[in-house]
Amino acid sequence: MFDPWIALAWISGVMLLLFSVSMWEKHPLIAYSPPLEGKFPQGNSYLVAARTDAVECGLRELSIHKHTRFNILVLFWFSQERDFLVSCGQGKVAGNTTKQTWIYSRLQNGDVLVTTDGFDEGDPSGLYRTKRVVKVRLAKLIAAHRKRLDTQIDMVLPFDESTGDEAALNIQRERAERLIEKGRARWVDDEETLWRYTISGSTHVCLGWFGQLWAGMTQWWRV
Repeated sequence: MFDPWIALAWISGVMLLLFSVSMWEKHPLIAYSPPLEGKFPQGNSYLVAARTDAVECGLRELSIHKHTRFNILVLFWFSQERDFLVSCGQGKVAGNTTKQTWIYSRLQNGDVLVTTDGFDEGDPSGLYRTKRVVKVRLAKLIAAHRKRLDTQIDMVLPFDESTGDEAALNIQRERAERLIEKGRARWVDDEETLWRYTISGSTHVCLGWFGQLWAGMTQWWRV
């Protein structure tokens, strides 16, 4: 039997945890190591499947990086036209396995079109226009992103950065600057390489959780 008080207590607990983590966590702008040399790493089934799809979809300029804070391996690709950047990661955070892919496209109005196969903290900055197509292969995620690009064909700006991690860094810096401008984050260090959510930003992260919950419910067969 459904008990609304238990449901309310559960949601309150989730919100409290999410708010606390958001307030505590520091976010580095430079989140990736220099490119790793050598062979493609084995044993990461998610990344291996992504590489297979990337080759079939004609992606290029692969670079492999380690995350600077977590035990995560990250792959970057550009599309042939450089109208989108793919960031694909797999590893562990706090002992828990994590994997997710994001596809980014810049628009002339300053927004960034994002398509991802998972859930995250959301974007209180308002920079991203995000669509979640959960738990699909990279090929299907690219198809979903390209479908969105077809509706913005005259607004897409190609990436001009030399590497994928440089493009990702520039996007993250712009996002951080928007958050700070809106009072939803603050710099932690004088060099402006680390930022942290404010109370306002953490509140928006919590509110955004409900939107992601709805996205998961509407794709319940994949979650």
